[in-house]
Amino acid sequence: MIMGMIALPYTGVKGVAEGIAFGCCPLVWLAYNQVVMDSFSKKRPFSVTLALWGVFLLGVWHVGRVITLLNQHALLVSLDIQPNPTVRIILALVWVGLFWGLLIALWQKRPLTRFAIPTTILIYTAYQLIFLLRFTQTTTIQQNLLLHNLFYISLIAFFFWALNRPVAQTYFKKGD
Repeated sequence: MIMGMIALPYTGVKGVAEGIAFGCCPLVWLAYNQVVMDSFSKKRPFSVTLALWGVFLLGVWHVGRVITLLNQHALLVSLDIQPNPTVRIILALVWVGLFWGLLIALWQKRPLTRFAIPTTILIYTAYQLIFLLRFTQTTTIQQNLLLHNLFYISLIAFFFWALNRPVAQTYFKKGD
């Protein structure tokens, strides 16, 4: 028995010529296609994508810091650098874990990340500034302290804006 062709509206899925399916498959194909198309229609806002990349790159920065500190560990220990290079490696690994944990939570649309990411960057800012003021006593650092503060404040403001604007708030709704 030859089953007739049923014309279906074209939905943009490649592989089905002009939206035509055969036999009883159209209902299954339509149900699957609707699920796929719904998942694509709920795109991540561009500001959230920028925040996602920003958190990822902050983690990558600290991976680079860990690699550099591991490669120069013997030299830094022999020079008696403060704080201890082992402590700096552990702190960098903590920041990698924290930023990439936030990356995963943001990827999973966790509403908590809307406030956790700016707060974490605020804590990171305090850590960086305390580290600079405590362990680097050069005039260049003291002269550029205002620039460091402006950079970190703008970073915090950007992440807060990117994750809390109205378009981004709908992205984090539980039902989506």
